[in-house]
Amino acid sequence: MKIETNSNVNLKQPNSPPQSIEPKLEAQGKATPPTQIQQNLNNGKQNTPKVAIDNTAQNLQKLQAIAIKFGLDKATGPDKKPFTLEQRANRRDRLKLVQKQQNLERILEDAAEYIDSSNANEEVDPDWLYQFFEAAESIYSRPMQQLWGKILAMQTAKPNRFSLRALDTLKKMTYQEACTFQLACALLLKDKSGTGGKIMTGLYRQQGILNWFKPAKAKHINLSKFGLSYPDLLSLIDLGLIYSSEIESSPFPLGHALALETMQSKVILTIKQPNIILTYYKLTQAGRELASLIATSAKEEYFNQLSEIFAPECEVIKS
Repeated sequence: MKIETNSNVNLKQPNSPPQSIEPKLEAQGKATPPTQIQQNLNNGKQNTPKVAIDNTAQNLQKLQAIAIKFGLDKATGPDKKPFTLEQRANRRDRLKLVQKQQNLERILEDAAEYIDSSNANEEVDPDWLYQFFEAAESIYSRPMQQLWGKILAMQTAKPNRFSLRALDTLKKMTYQEACTFQLACALLLKDKSGTGGKIMTGLYRQQGILNWFKPAKAKHINLSKFGLSYPDLLSLIDLGLIYSSEIESSPFPLGHALALETMQSKVILTIKQPNIILTYYKLTQAGRELASLIATSAKEEYFNQLSEIFAPECEVIKS
């Protein structure tokens, strides 16, 4: 979800008429050579003004539509007289209440579609519900309303699944940022319990005592090749979905096996050389909770390259 504005460009007429492209006869009766004719053509092209589209009227219409939607237009009453400032403020407050009520009703309708047959032994915390509806009433985007509806349904079936911090994070998230988070989830590796989401970024081998002063040869994966650029990572970090710095594992011994999972399949990562350290970005608690809402497929190209780059230090087997 970018708005670009186009600068207005005035069309100007050229200061002098375009040069004739017909051959001119010289005093000796000779015509201008063809190369000179082509040069005159090129000069004519260079002097031709560029045409730009003026979008002022279209952008003004968009602005007026926004003003009407949020009750900021200078509306008139039945007698065609403009409302006073106080009347316009009261009208905007009433319109805002109607819009918030409509938002909540749509979210409840979405929640009803996600309700399943799970048997909840606990009631949803009233304080959590109050905070939920306080935040959800200001969600206007339909895709985001569907996410909020899914949260309510899952919290009803299994109370305490989503924290208030996760709600606060989701409230600050735009639809575009939610799409970015979906891209990140397509690169996730989780452990067997389904927690601890990691996005692998590389590895290196820890040097022994005799090689302390030699730089370790690190291998890195370029995440931007798979749709997750560095600015995207910074955005997710600012939202509190990913920890702010790249994390390093402790050194793994030779033969150690990590049982991990993508969105669809299981992955076994086996250490083939001693003292291998993995580097990765890790989801925060709020990030792990919200990742359970995301329906996406694992990006197979990423995991294929992961297998290629990690060899021969690690063997990656998918099943």
